[in-house]
Amino acid sequence: VVSTQSTGSHVFEVTWIIAKCLDFFADEAKSIKDFSYNDLEFLFDEGAFLYENLKERNFCDVAFQRITQLKLKREFIGQYLENAERLSNKKLDLVIELAGKNVSCIVEPLVKQLTEQMHTEGWIVPSPTKYLLDNADLYFCKQSDSEMYKKLLAILRELSDMETLRWAFDLSMQSLQENPQSLSHSYVSADLIRCDDINPVYNGFDDKMSPDKLMQWLKESKDVNNLLKAVDAINSLALYCLHIYDNSKINKENFKVM
Repeated sequence: VVSTQSTGSHVFEVTWIIAKCLDFFADEAKSIKDFSYNDLEFLFDEGAFLYENLKERNFCDVAFQRITQLKLKREFIGQYLENAERLSNKKLDLVIELAGKNVSCIVEPLVKQLTEQMHTEGWIVPSPTKYLLDNADLYFCKQSDSEMYKKLLAILRELSDMETLRWAFDLSMQSLQENPQSLSHSYVSADLIRCDDINPVYNGFDDKMSPDKLMQWLKESKDVNNLLKAVDAINSLALYCLHIYDNSKINKENFKVM
């Protein structure tokens, strides 16, 4: 929330608006009653975007909770990792967190992919696969699904590159005991976007806009056609106003971020 004590000042109730968006997002999540990959992907990607770029964790938690409530972790993760090359490391971190101790949810699709790829000439372990195996706690897979764990090790033993074989050996050693520091136990926070990263679409904001007028603008704007863009617009408004104040003759003590 950006506030100023100068004459003609206005308080931007950004947190209130984001709370309203969160309510809407939670209602959308509750409306999903069974497995619809596109709907679950929407929830996960929206939550991941807001957490990764705007440090809004609650949306991510809503997505996690709904996927967990529906008992669809395995189905969702299996399909989500089909094209893991497109995913950032931070999204892979969130996949690991969503799986939690059910690490076999991650290992199973990776084993399937590696089995299909291993006889290809010049085959190497893809970077996302390495990242997931490095950061998930394979101890849990070994304990809950030993057959899947054995399949993984059998595939990795087929590697001819000595450096990669050492990596595979290290993985097997790490899986001998639980690792409380792994991402299967926790999540990695994201950095907040900077003022100079503001989307130029929103640089024409009226800095005297009230919360009600902002909500009306969001409803009518052709540029804001989904929830992700709406929250982006709200945060951009706050950052835009901070940017204006920071570069004006207004005393910096006259405003603050709450």
